[in-house]
Amino acid sequence: MLTRADLESNRLRKFFCQANPGDRDLSAIAFVVRRDHPSYVGRLPLDTVLKIMVSARWFLGTPSEYLHETIHGLLKHGVRDAYLMEIRRHVITLYPKLAGKHFSK
Repeated sequence: MLTRADLESNRLRKFFCQANPGDRDLSAIAFVVRRDHPSYVGRLPLDTVLKIMVSARWFLGTPSEYLHETIHGLLKHGVRDAYLMEIRRHVITLYPKLAGKHFSK
């Protein structure tokens, strides 16, 4: 979910693109982080990402909840993101109590 702040902050670039979830072509809009923006932190080590996923919280929820909702939304449209699924697998492995809360194994 993008917030109004995300859209107004100039942190993201909007791209119009084509997506193919396997059975049909779709027109899509992708929002991609601007690597030249001061708030961009770059690629973080996996252990740092996992700690943030389970410890951070903001007014819309936790990163692990956001991950769950993102994966769920993509899968509903036939899109499987291998990197997000890998992060999910690590979150569940390291923090099994989240498996029942946000994810199904």
